[in-house]
Amino acid sequence: MWENALWFILGVLAQWFIGVSFWDTKFVRAWRSRRQQEKLNEVLSKSRSSLTVGTLQINQMMPQIFEPPLTSSDVKCRFEPRARSLPPDLQELEFSYLPKQVSQLRSQGRAVDFNDLYGLKSIRIERPQQQGRRRNRPELVFEPTNFKYYLMTNECLDIPLLPELTGDPVSIRQRYELDLSDFQWSDVDRIPIHQWFATVTGVVTSDNQLVVSIRSSMQVIRELTGGAAWHRASLSCAEGMLRPVDSTTPPPVETPSPFATAFRALDDELGLKHGEHYVESQVKLLGIGYDKKRCQPVGVFYLELENLGFLDVYNCWEKAKDRHENMTLIPVAAEPKSVAELLLGKLTYKERPVRLFSNHQQLGVLLVAFYRLGVKPIADALA
Repeated sequence: MWENALWFILGVLAQWFIGVSFWDTKFVRAWRSRRQQEKLNEVLSKSRSSLTVGTLQINQMMPQIFEPPLTSSDVKCRFEPRARSLPPDLQELEFSYLPKQVSQLRSQGRAVDFNDLYGLKSIRIERPQQQGRRRNRPELVFEPTNFKYYLMTNECLDIPLLPELTGDPVSIRQRYELDLSDFQWSDVDRIPIHQWFATVTGVVTSDNQLVVSIRSSMQVIRELTGGAAWHRASLSCAEGMLRPVDSTTPPPVETPSPFATAFRALDDELGLKHGEHYVESQVKLLGIGYDKKRCQPVGVFYLELENLGFLDVYNCWEKAKDRHENMTLIPVAAEPKSVAELLLGKLTYKERPVRLFSNHQQLGVLLVAFYRLGVKPIADALA
């Protein structure tokens, strides 16, 4: 009790003498950031093969969280035009497996386009010291890839497709030892397949609503079964890096940036225009996860809208270029109980359960909740 009274008195004095809220002073912001990082480290130290918070388990996902979050100027990106070569047995899958997979997906009414993409070739986490503290800063090196490689390797890592001279066929994961149970970011360099970089972005509106997308049935990437019984939900928007549109410089000098992907996703999927509805510095990178199930990195971004409520975002979405990718948008109150219900699959929409359809989406919602609401309130709500 007395501690709360002391903090209140200090807040009033700060407001009186320096004209700003005590909680916005440089000292308190740094203190809050340290406390947040300590709580994050405690959560991550308990996670190995999966990320576990209370009763929530995000399978096959290892995160690198940035606290405080990063803006585009904090992340170094460069491009190496020579992609890693697939081993011969994996190259053969383009002829022996890929046509069957594409035919099956298209027979289900799913769109399959062999777009040029950016894959992550390597990542290095720098730790420069600022104001006596070390900050994690990533340097991302990208390489060219194509969606066909994703379909014929990443999406089928556990299918026994590779013939053995003796015995039954084996999977890509078995032959190339891609269990990654003790994953380190330095492993990205040695993994023999392309690693398309994905992004998810969480949008919180001025009326404190987290925008959640109910996906259409046209999307290829999927994880859970029984989709007819529940709504496939994602964070506000999700896009993979496309080449060359997600470069901040035109060819032949390409500079891929996952921030460019996040801006494009906000525009194409939600109709939110860079420079009109938000400015670049408002979009923050909360962390990067590595999806061990697909050997795929995913960046988690966050945007807090100052002047647009949920209905405003909904109106923008109705005019968005890729509106068809979502069946609708729903608001979820940005408070611990509601977000925990979303993460645990306890929300409903039109009498059907709403479930985040992949570990990318689960990680995205969790990191947005950690940043927006704090680690302890979310951990308590998930207990």
